[in-house]
Amino acid sequence: MTKPKVFLSYSSEDREIVNNLAAFVRKLQVELKLDEEILSPANPIGDTLREQIQSCHGCLWVLTENSLKSDWCLVEVGAFWGAGKPVIIYNPSGTNYGGPFSDIKQAKDLDAIERAIKGLELRGKTFSTVTVQDAAKIIETSVNAAVHELSDEISLFREHLPAIRRMVEYLEVQNTFLSNHAALLSKITEIVKRAPKRIRCAFDVPSFGSISAESEFRKCCDVFDMYIATEEWDVTIFLLPADVGIKIVNAEFSELERQRKAWAEDVQALQRFHGYAQRAVQRGRRNFKVGWLAVNRDADGSPSGIHSMPLNVWVFDDDEAVFSTVINNYHPTSGDDVGPHHQEIGFSTRNKDMVRFLSEIVEKYAKNIDETITLAAQIAASEEVRARIDRLM
Repeated sequence: MTKPKVFLSYSSEDREIVNNLAAFVRKLQVELKLDEEILSPANPIGDTLREQIQSCHGCLWVLTENSLKSDWCLVEVGAFWGAGKPVIIYNPSGTNYGGPFSDIKQAKDLDAIERAIKGLELRGKTFSTVTVQDAAKIIETSVNAAVHELSDEISLFREHLPAIRRMVEYLEVQNTFLSNHAALLSKITEIVKRAPKRIRCAFDVPSFGSISAESEFRKCCDVFDMYIATEEWDVTIFLLPADVGIKIVNAEFSELERQRKAWAEDVQALQRFHGYAQRAVQRGRRNFKVGWLAVNRDADGSPSGIHSMPLNVWVFDDDEAVFSTVINNYHPTSGDDVGPHHQEIGFSTRNKDMVRFLSEIVEKYAKNIDETITLAAQIAASEEVRARIDRLM
């Protein structure tokens, strides 16, 4: 098989690099043509370059800062490229290049040069004399070269894969829309499973709307119970007082059976909080606090107006948060929308500014606590409401 003939384009200022490259390429049984050997004032550059383009199988360009400044190099490489001949770019020092040939894959070491030049072997033989064995060999060489290059790319990708995965995960959870109460509870459950060191939350009633998503609420309670059994945690919960909760439950549920179920769930939730408080003083690095927000009251002590929290907020370790809001008295005018008369929507976020905003809300709640209300008193008040409903049924 005729030796491949390759034209070498370079800057004379890169003599050391070129000498090493030329010695390596000639060991590959390649006929190497250096521009200084064929381009001279005695030979018209146009004719000489056309001859080389016709006889050579490709051009090997040594890409450096010096060759980028050389008009000769750009003319030579451009001529081969324009004639449809292969151009191999050797970039030994990682020179930044964004010119017209930037889409050509660059060889950064001699092994890559060897693989690229072997792909020119078939051009060194007249097509009519190419045997099946020759073609098979060239195809195998080309495939092996492609696989080698691809394996290099895969290795680089694998090296950065953990960081890429972390970036994807981070972007996925920056903001996640939660379209209903079930989705909200599922998200809280997912985060609590990761065992954050600190949880601060504020919501209106102790059972946090369990009736509208009973299955998800049970799962959330189970995960919380397992979380509380660990050795280190800090949980703070802010609630509206039970006498305010009465108005909220009555506004949401007109049927006595659903009201009774809501209060039964509230009593169970408060008793669970009582258990958390006992666990907190037993062992480990644990802290549990539950507080009730101070509300406006009439002269007789009853709450004035209907109080509700603008947002139900959960903040985890000050780097992730979940919040929602309830649209009460929801009366759709469209005949297509026959959903419930109240809807809950929200989202989870790891956006630092949004988490900080929600943390500030919790901090405001913490400064608005009615210190006269105790957990035992709220359990008793909730049991009294449930008993009252039982007597009406």
